[in-house]
Amino acid sequence: MFRDRGGQDRLAYHYCDAEDEGTPKLGLNKLNWQRNGWPSVL
Repeated sequence: MFRDRGGQDRLAYHYCDAEDEGTPKLGLNKLNWQRNGWPSVL
């Protein structure tokens, strides 16, 4: 997780894309924080 320049929290991760012959890729998703302190991924 990191915070971008605009102040938005992001989740960064690597994965292998089975639909692209297993090519490794980088995923980035926005994180929102719920009132109870748990994150939700968008």
